[in-house]
Order: sequence, then C-alpha cells, then structure tokens
Amino acid sequence: MGNNKYKQKHRELGLCLYCSDPVHEVGQFCLKHTRTRIKNNKAYRIKHLEKYTASDNLRKQRRRDNGQCTGCSVPLDPDADAGRITCVNCREGTHTERLIHGTVIV
Repeated sequence: MGNNKYKQKHRELGLCLYCSDPVHEVGQFCLKHTRTRIKNNKAYRIKHLEKYTASDNLRKQRRRDNGQCTGCSVPLDPDADAGRITCVNCREGTHTERLIHGTVIV
C-alpha cells in the first residue's frame, strides 16, 4: 500500500520512481535508470531470441529429416516438392488450405 502511494506521489512531482531525481523527458525514470532499463531489456530480448531461434532450428531439422514441410509439417509430395523443404502451399502463400497437426484442412 505504501509503495503505491510513494510511486503516485513521485509521478505527480515528476521524480524518478527509483532515486527521486527529476524524470528524463516523458516517462517515470531519470536518465540513468532509463538507460539501465533499456540495456537490461535489450539483453533479455537477445537472450530469449537465441533460445527461440535454437528451438525453431531443431524443429525445422526434425521436419526435414522426416520428409515434412518445414513450415507446416505436411508430408512433402515426391513429385511436386522434389528437392525442396517447403510444400506448394507454403511456397505460394495460399493460406486457404492450412494444416492442423499435419492434416490438410479443406
């Protein structure tokens, strides 16, 4: 309860919520804490992007190994999709025939 009152009072006075210095331009934090938050948020995004990219690459590799489209996991047609890693629907961008768990929706 006291924490919310503290923050509300600092907002009204235009002070940083962490250190009571004047707020930098428009926001809730001083220049020092604004830069710190930007740096921390960027590091968080980079860390989680690498994690997502690694799992995405593993999923695509498993689909390639199983002869499935890397985009939608439908089995690739040996005639139409020879030498490719995506199906005709994914290559053409036809979203009318999408898949649920590898099954074509008609």
